[in-house]
Amino acid sequence: MSGSLSEPTHELRLIEDILVAGGQCTLPDTGTNRVVYVVHGGISAGEEQFADDRSWHGKGAVRIVAGERGATVWRYELAPLGSQPTLVPGGSG
Repeated sequence: MSGSLSEPTHELRLIEDILVAGGQCTLPDTGTNRVVYVVHGGISAGEEQFADDRSWHGKGAVRIVAGERGATVWRYELAPLGSQPTLVPGGSG
């Protein structure tokens, strides 16, 4: 096999966010592909509802709102190398 590997342009991040009941955050449209996996509790993402062991995925801005039990979510992001992650107040990052 000939050729060389190119320099990486993206990085995969894993961020844990812990949201209190009714807590919310807006993830901006930064061109980042995201998967928001619900570990515990429930969230709404856009117009959809997700509970334990379910996930939302997409690219672009999305508003995440925790349900009445709050939520722990794992946020996977495939982001441009060197870009800053969006941190959710109260999340463990």
